[in-house]
Amino acid sequence: MYIKDVRCPRCGARCVVDGALWEVGTVRLRCPSCGHYFLPSGSPQSTTVQSVANASVDIEVWEPEEAT
Repeated sequence: MYIKDVRCPRCGARCVVDGALWEVGTVRLRCPSCGHYFLPSGSPQSTTVQSVANASVDIEVWEPEEAT
């Protein structure tokens, strides 16, 4: 299993994520401690969501609205 250890930029909590999802780089990750959504810094953005999900169709990632 390929995993990536990242830190939340808001609270500094450790977030262990699937390494392939981290490589997508355009899908925001959710911190398990504070709930903050953030893009993985340092991601090569070399993988598509379709390849991570092993899908043969386009995948659109839906995100919750930002709290005001």
